[in-house]
Amino acid sequence: MTLRLSPTSLVYINLALGLFVAVANGAALFLVLSGREEKLSGQGLEIAAWSIAGLLLAASAGYAVRRADRVAEILRWQTYLVVALIVALTVWALMLLTGATSSSTRVVWAVGYLSVLALYCAVLGSHAFAEPRYSTMRALLTWVLVPICVAVDILTYVKITE
Repeated sequence: MTLRLSPTSLVYINLALGLFVAVANGAALFLVLSGREEKLSGQGLEIAAWSIAGLLLAASAGYAVRRADRVAEILRWQTYLVVALIVALTVWALMLLTGATSSSTRVVWAVGYLSVLALYCAVLGSHAFAEPRYSTMRALLTWVLVPICVAVDILTYVKITE
């Protein structure tokens, strides 16, 4: 990827992304735990895991803001965390595509979110893994992860809007 952002910009983007994931899933978790949303009740653990991942991303970004000497290391770790979020979201999409989820489960699919997250991960990875020894990692993020995520994103949207 040719888009280059400063390490500080990436840290702040990760801070915002982490807060977004934590708040969005934290609200859903609150609804599940309070009993106000029964259709999500079987997904409490999954929602909690997303909330924790968002908090980890935000907390590590906050740490990177305070410790500029650790930014490169933290960005590399955050890339792995964003890849984990992408994998989890892709698995969820594949479950929707294959009918592995209950038809009574409420589904919300933000079309484009998986694609944008994968594109951002490729940009983040191109910075975090800039050293020549990581060329395979950069290629996998750009030429394998992104196309798969775009295809899964589109297919999932088509499936749930049928």
